Amino acid sequence: MIELKNVSKIYNYGTPKAVVALEDVNLYIGKGELVLLMGPSGSGKSTLLSLIAALTRPTKGIVKVENKIVSKLPDHFAALYRREWIGFIFQRFNLIEELSVLENVLLPLVPTPLSIARSEERGWEIMERFAIEHKAHTQVSKLSGGERQRVAIARSLVLDPPIILADEPTANLDSTLAQQFLLLLEKLHEQGKTIVVATHDPRFESLHVDRIAKVEEGHVFYT
Repeated sequence: MIELKNVSKIYNYGTPKAVVALEDVNLYIGKGELVLLMGPSGSGKSTLLSLIAALTRPTKGIVKVENKIVSKLPDHFAALYRREWIGFIFQRFNLIEELSVLENVLLPLVPTPLSIARSEERGWEIMERFAIEHKAHTQVSKLSGGERQRVAIARSLVLDPPIILADEPTANLDSTLAQQFLLLLEKLHEQGKTIVVATHDPRFESLHVDRIAKVEEGHVFYT
């Protein structure tokens, strides 16, 4: 389902400040697989997720999803691709602090043809699924870290995307909430979602993962 072929990413390419984030990476992820990208901070894990999501383009090489090249999509089409295919759970949540929980969850539905009534119905369904509906009208800035994480997850899944990308999803959670998140990933995996998690949290290795890819200094090694 996901293929990175001979991919390199160099920030500030062609300048004295060039930084090699990834070098000649080949990565293959099958449909419905749960794959961990394990490695320390700065190893290139987040860059890999950004490339899969077409949030950034490789310096060389190609990224394919369902045999379609997504690494060369113009910005408008990249946004459409993300809306249809990708649910991204960011490490820092990327929520809009001034908006309510419900408003944040509904944001991905704004460009869709769904009616306001159906959008709100979908928003309530997903909030209930992640036990955050009781905070629907609470401003995000007033939530705890665990509550924000649940809002971020609900928002990422409100469009029911086939691919879920998670960047250090337990970094801001205590041990109890982290364990709850692991159980959630197991359920999503059982439902057939393709899941890629970038993490250095060893607790993820307790999951029934399909593969673990070690990321070290911009290189990827399967274990």
